[in-house]
Amino acid sequence: MKISRDTLLSELRFVARASERATEAHPILTYALWTVDDERIHLRATDLETTAETWVDTEGAGPAVSLAVPAAASVAVLADMLDDQVTLEISASDWKISDDSGRARLAGLAAEEFPEQPALEGGGFEVETARLRAAIEATRHAGSATTLQSSPTGFALMLADPLTMAATDGHRGAVSGDLSALAAGEEGPLLRLPANSVKLMESALQGDKVATFRYDDRRISVSTGDRRRISFRRIEGGYPALHTVIAKQRGSEHKFTADRATLLAASRAAVSCPGLVDHTVVVEVTESGLEVWARSDYADVRRQCAAEIAGPPAKLGVNGMYFVELLESIVGKEITIHYVQDGPFYYESTEGAVGEWRVLMPKRI
Repeated sequence: MKISRDTLLSELRFVARASERATEAHPILTYALWTVDDERIHLRATDLETTAETWVDTEGAGPAVSLAVPAAASVAVLADMLDDQVTLEISASDWKISDDSGRARLAGLAAEEFPEQPALEGGGFEVETARLRAAIEATRHAGSATTLQSSPTGFALMLADPLTMAATDGHRGAVSGDLSALAAGEEGPLLRLPANSVKLMESALQGDKVATFRYDDRRISVSTGDRRRISFRRIEGGYPALHTVIAKQRGSEHKFTADRATLLAASRAAVSCPGLVDHTVVVEVTESGLEVWARSDYADVRRQCAAEIAGPPAKLGVNGMYFVELLESIVGKEITIHYVQDGPFYYESTEGAVGEWRVLMPKRI
């Protein structure tokens, strides 16, 4: 079978990401299952929690066969190929690939040893991929990378119109969606998503206009077009009542408006303070503007930042790394932040029915 080297490498790298967390206790999980079906190849990899699969078109039909092949090794071999097209041969025991620059062979395992795909029976919905990408981009920084099944953190997807996504790690939060509806308690059905699955979901969102979700009580799947699909275990348990959190924070009239790039540069400088061990940065609101500073046992870094102030002077202690990530996640020249002394502060913007909201918990100075 002839096949595009770049296309195959891109799709193989995609599915191989699902096996990155596999351990030596389950060596078969470091493999990807290759299935030849007429003029298409189906690739699938899993770590039992998350599964990624895709289809690749070939030139010429091959014999119907399935073989589990080491995922990382096959990616490395294919990456070393030099020609635009490669020739692929798969048997019941071997995986062979070649081009004019050389050839390689990998021994595989029987397809019967590879975990079966869990069945998923339930409802579904469609969402524009552009909206889903925007929601992930707006909330990514606040999602915990180590979400636990029993912990009310990580990502949540609310099935409302417009689609709403939220994320929190307990120290910060972000929402992209209909803020007014959320503040009024109109949250709708909610799906909790693991952080690592959201990262893989991003790579599955290609140029297709629509992403299709299917879900039941245990699992969720997301597919785009007729190629990439991921499925993962649905996180059980509760999630913070977003309408309570948003309604409680919204409405603070104390605020400042500053140039986002200038404030970001000042915050980065403060975080880089030599000897700073807990990332505590102070955003000090004065009558004339902002002073962003951090202090350690042997260094003191301070940066001035012009700002329009609508509120009393205050010293706002924050996790500097989190504050930098919050500023980086926002698109726009100016940023307005609402604040309360010794309390959380938040950012909010609205464009049509879709709004973005960020909250950052305070740190003791």
